[in-house]
Amino acid sequence: MRESVQGPDHPDVAQSLHNLAALYNDQKMYDKAEPLYVRAYQIRLKAFPPHHGSVASTIKHLAVLYRKQGKYAEAEPLYRQALEIREKTFGKSHPSVGTALNNLAVVLCLQGRQSEALPLYERGLQIYEETLGGSHPRVAETLVNLAKLSYDLGSPEKAAQLYKRANDIRENEPQHVLSRRSSFSVLSNGSLRKHSHAPQANDSVSRVISL
Repeated sequence: MRESVQGPDHPDVAQSLHNLAALYNDQKMYDKAEPLYVRAYQIRLKAFPPHHGSVASTIKHLAVLYRKQGKYAEAEPLYRQALEIREKTFGKSHPSVGTALNNLAVVLCLQGRQSEALPLYERGLQIYEETLGGSHPRVAETLVNLAKLSYDLGSPEKAAQLYKRANDIRENEPQHVLSRRSSFSVLSNGSLRKHSHAPQANDSVSRVISL
């Protein structure tokens, strides 16, 4: 209806497409959601500056959708664009930039590019520590990501140290927060194992924190 009245490239049409795509996404109907997000993205790029919030929102959702589908090569440039938008909007030391760095690092790891992901995780960790404090949960999450990556890159002792730092932070969290987080054991020989009650993670990547 909006398309016939307002024209195919009106921002309101993009909003309708975005909303319908989100509905399909919630229903795990990714093949139907993808072309709608793509079209909404194209319309918004024509209607708004490239760093507008509406453009950023569609980039965010389309990047996550590609990741869910295993289309990591398609997701990567969108995560890079999301990082650029946040740097220009909030500055290079904002916590949301740390999140964007972590998300991009995850996608690189999923493509087997761990060495490229490492400096992104390290920069994200530095931003979180400087802006949120060294005991913030997002610091712990990034330490876990770095520990997993260090282990994959053949540095089990470094990984053990990072996991220990993450556990030290989590041990000081309120109990209701701790109950929702997985915990990790650090063995004295530098190898790692998860507690039996911890949720299983993909061996090749840690989780995306949040867009």
